[in-house]
Amino acid sequence: VEIIADKTFNECNNLQSIIIANSVTKIGHEAFRNCKSVMTIHIPPSIKDIAMDHETIMPKMNERLNI
Repeated sequence: VEIIADKTFNECNNLQSIIIANSVTKIGHEAFRNCKSVMTIHIPPSIKDIAMDHETIMPKMNERLNI
């Protein structure tokens, strides 16, 4: 997999951790939007194009960190 398309995991509320493979070079718009249970995300250096907003990806983590 080289690209995670737009809205691929939109509203996947059971996701708690995201580990993106080193083969991925692009993360599409709102790919992880409203994944409300996500606490951790690993983004490898292979990512060249990213259309993600941490406030909509990890609201639970933002709350924990008071962001």
